[in-house]
Amino acid sequence: MVKAAAKQQVSLIDSKRAYNISILMNGKIKIPIDELRDAVLAMDVRVSGSEETLAALMQCLPTAEDKITLGTYKAEGKDLEALGDAERIMLQLMDVPALDARLRCCSYKFATPAKLQGACDVRRTKQQSAMTCGVRVGGRTE
Repeated sequence: MVKAAAKQQVSLIDSKRAYNISILMNGKIKIPIDELRDAVLAMDVRVSGSEETLAALMQCLPTAEDKITLGTYKAEGKDLEALGDAERIMLQLMDVPALDARLRCCSYKFATPAKLQGACDVRRTKQQSAMTCGVRVGGRTE
């Protein structure tokens, strides 16, 4: 019986970062790698549905160095299927125009309600302080 040789994966990025990206993709994002680019472009609810998912995806963004390395590998016509999961994820993401801005913009929908609530709380506190001060001043007799 002849066993097929295990396919060797090509790793182009730091192994620790690749490991972390793989964990994020399997744990938080759960989108097949081949569908990732289209899901991000469409701002699919699987991508933009939670603050955790967006934060995880932002950690997967390729750096300028990663883009150069992956772009060179791709331009040389090498087998993209031989790449590790993290590299394939980055290849999908690096073709999305203004990805960082898209994700940050989408993340504001989660941050805005908390900021508005905080502003309302500050305003309410200041109003209560002003009313307390007014009662104190108004209650004095000379």
